[in-house]
Parts: sequence; C-alpha cells; structure tokens
Amino acid sequence: MGNIIADHRGKIAPASIAVVMLAGLLAGCGGDKKEGAASPSASATPAGASKAPASSASPTPAAKLEPVALTWYMLGSPQPDQDAVFAEANKIIKEKLNATVDFKIIANGEYDAKMKVKIAAGEDWDLAFTSSWANNYFQNAGKGTYLDVSQLLDKYAPKRKAAVPQNVWDGLKIGGRLYGLVNGYIAWQDGIYIQKEYVKKYNVDTASIKSLKDLEPLLATIKKNEPDKIPFGMTKGGINNWGSIGNGGVELFIGAGIPVAVMRGDKSAKAFNVLEMPETKAYFELLHDWYGKGYISKDAPTIADKSADLKAGKIVVDMANTIYPGVEGEVKNQFGGRDVSVIETSKPFVVATSTFSTMTAINARSKNPERAMMLYELVNNDRDLFKLLGAGIKDKHFTQLENNTIKLIPNSGYAPGNNWAWGDLDRNGYLVEGQPAGMLEGKIKSSQNADVSSLIGFSFDTTPVKTEFAQITSVAQEYGPLLMTGASDPGKVLPEYIDKLKKAGLDKLLAEVQKQIDEWKKTK
Repeated sequence: MGNIIADHRGKIAPASIAVVMLAGLLAGCGGDKKEGAASPSASATPAGASKAPASSASPTPAAKLEPVALTWYMLGSPQPDQDAVFAEANKIIKEKLNATVDFKIIANGEYDAKMKVKIAAGEDWDLAFTSSWANNYFQNAGKGTYLDVSQLLDKYAPKRKAAVPQNVWDGLKIGGRLYGLVNGYIAWQDGIYIQKEYVKKYNVDTASIKSLKDLEPLLATIKKNEPDKIPFGMTKGGINNWGSIGNGGVELFIGAGIPVAVMRGDKSAKAFNVLEMPETKAYFELLHDWYGKGYISKDAPTIADKSADLKAGKIVVDMANTIYPGVEGEVKNQFGGRDVSVIETSKPFVVATSTFSTMTAINARSKNPERAMMLYELVNNDRDLFKLLGAGIKDKHFTQLENNTIKLIPNSGYAPGNNWAWGDLDRNGYLVEGQPAGMLEGKIKSSQNADVSSLIGFSFDTTPVKTEFAQITSVAQEYGPLLMTGASDPGKVLPEYIDKLKKAGLDKLLAEVQKQIDEWKKTK
C-alpha cells in the first residue's frame, strides 16, 4: 500500500462520512483572494502580498483578545432545541476565544442552493461547511470566495496542523494555496445496508450478496409485499459509491458532477471519461430497469435528501461507501433506531477526494479570519465543545456512559446527525450507544491498512479550463440526475449526454487534467 501518512506515525484521521456524486456543483463569487493576517486584530492581507513566516506560538489568551462576533454556516437538520445548545457552546467559546458565534443551520437538501445565493449576494459570514459535493470547494476557491489560510493555519491552529499529515494538507491546495480546512477523512469501503427486520422476515442470505444485481430478489419481494416501503434508497445524486460498485473500481477525483476518473490501483493514473465505459452503461441500464419496476422512488431525480425517509423506516435497502468496524451502531441511528444488516462489498480504499469530503472554509471577506481559525482549532481539540455541537447538552439531549460513549435521549429536541461536519469526529469525538469500544480507533486502523489512491496529494487547478469546467458542470446538472437515478433510458440519453459534454469542452478538460497529473507525478 502507498504511504499516505509516513510523516505522522502511521495514523489517518477519518471522517464519518464521505461522498462523491454526479449531482451539481455550485458556482460562487466573492472578494479578492486573501491570505491570513499576522495578528488577531489586523485585517487579512491580499493574496500575493509579502508576509513574514507565521509564528508557531500559541494563540493569544482570550483575556487579551478584543470581543468579536462570528457567523458559521453549517448543513444539517435544524433542531427545535438548537438555540439552547448554541448558547451553551458560546459560553465555552466566549471564555476561551472572547468570541460569540451565530450558528446558522441549513437543511441538507437546501444547503447547496442557499449557500450559492448567499455567496453571490456577498452576505457576511466567517466559516462555512464546504466539500467536493456541497458548497463546492473547487469552484468557490477558484472564484475567490474562500480565504487562503496557509499562514493562519500555522499560527492559529498549530495542534490541528500537526494532527493531519502534511501530504493531506498539500492535497487540499489549489494552485499552491490552501483554501479549505480538513475536518476528517476515511478509507472508503463499499457496502449495503438492509433493515434487519426484512432480512429476517424474508430469510435473506446476506452472505450471498456480493453486488447490486444480487439485491434484485429482495427488492422484488419488498415491492410486492410492502407497498408503503421504498425498496431501494436513492437521491438525485445517485449512489454514493457508484464509481466502484457500478464501474468495477473507478475513482472519480475532480469533483461532483465531473465524470473524469482513473482506475483504482492504476499507478500510471491515466484519466478518462467514465461515461464511455461499457460498465457505466450497464450500471445505468440496471438502475433504469429498477426505476421502471418501482424499486426506486419516482421522485428520485428531484430528491436532494433521503434522511427523513431513512429515519422513518421507509427505505429498506440503502448503499454506503464508509463501512468500518462498528458502523452498525451509527447506521441504526440513521434508520431511526432500527437494526440494520451491513454487507461489505469491497476492500477499504483511500480515495484522493477523501480529504475534500468534509471541510471548513473561511470567507475571504471575513473581518476576523484569525479568530475564525482559532475557532476551528478549538472545535477540533476541545472534546466538550465538539460533543455539545454534535450531540447537545448532557442529561438533556444525551446521557454520558462509560468509555467515551453517550446515549442519545429520544425526542430530546436535538439530534442533528451532523457531528462529522463540525470537525474531526474520530480524533476528538465520541461513541454513541451501540457502537463498540475502540470503534474510532478501528476506523483509523481500517484506513491505515487500506490501499491508497495513486492521486493522494494531487489537486486539480481548474483555472486553465474554468470556462469548460463551468459548462461541463451545467451539463452534468441537467443529465446527471436522470441517469444516476435510473429515470431515463441510457440507450437514448447517455449518448446525448456524452455529446453535450464534449461540446462543453470535456476533451480539453481531460487533456488539462492529464497534463497536471503528469507534472505532479514528476514532483513526487
């Protein structure tokens, strides 16, 4: 296996979730690109300005800091009791950073669209969740929305900087600049979730299920006998791990909506259009067949978030790309407390986009970027604050058990399910009842023993093809949901999709991708 972490004692800090979809990317606009300033009271310095090396000294004590107000946008499920939780969080933040935070939670399915509007309008904010699949990191960084935090990270988040391998930080850079802060990352291991109630009811031999095709008898049975259920869960983005399950092990690495891939394990890293693979057409044909038979919701092409249907128990079978030891406990919560059978369908693999899956960005227009970076450092090192944001108030929203384990209180008013988006769940997080002791360490070990992408450390600079990138994104937003959900016949729609992508500049984009990969490989 490749050594992703040779400079960090052989450990990887995974996140709880990572996704790569063919759904739309977000365009954004912002002020000029800036780098971090040198002191908590100074303004950020424009990009390209000469700066002294950042100090590694500890952040200024809160008593010596001027009070500031920050705004943090986060995706998740808005909760009835979130104001009380955020008030408690602000007590910690005020004491340690002399700052108060206006936490703004946007529903998962609305986050992309609403952040696009807020960014375009030049709305004030300081921190926001970003990734390759939501509030798109690549586009927003390229448009100057996000701050280059290279020096701020060194000075105001030294613990977090040291906790993440340098080649991971390098892999986040675009054009040599760091515009995002990794929350966590994990080896992808493909798998299938099935509600255990139906495994028992219909005597499903889970050991015999090795691929999507093997699910057909169960899906047919559910459709026939369980009319109020959705046999197979799907959103407009398609299956999270479609690249490996649907296409025999491809790795999509440019960003959501861009069908550029390399084969897993291909050391030459030859990029190609994944839509031209015979396996891709066969995969889309399977989904189209399932869609026609009613295994997939007819509304799938417009569904942005299936979490409510999962929690209500409406979805019987779902897919995942983050299987790890003890995942059953976490998935049980996603399924509203229902037991779930977990079936592994691949070996662990660290994809290049793992680092882009859950991130925090600082606004290039932030008036207090230094304090924003201090907050990122605090959330990733203060276990009480992280637990508060992720699980709520002790004895009101959860009870504390042994071994860093909590028990969520049903209907408590706070269960957002977004702890993975606040920071590094595996290094600074907690277990939920049902998750075995040592699970977090097991996730890290799973990633440590995984095969590693040949593109770890590579990040694509879209600047030379920004026009083509935007055009291809637009085409993908139009056609992706139709094919990824099975709603359209790939025999008719796939050739049209490929033709429009080529007219939008896909061949030029592919050539630029390969050029940058080849140049990057020379520096390894």
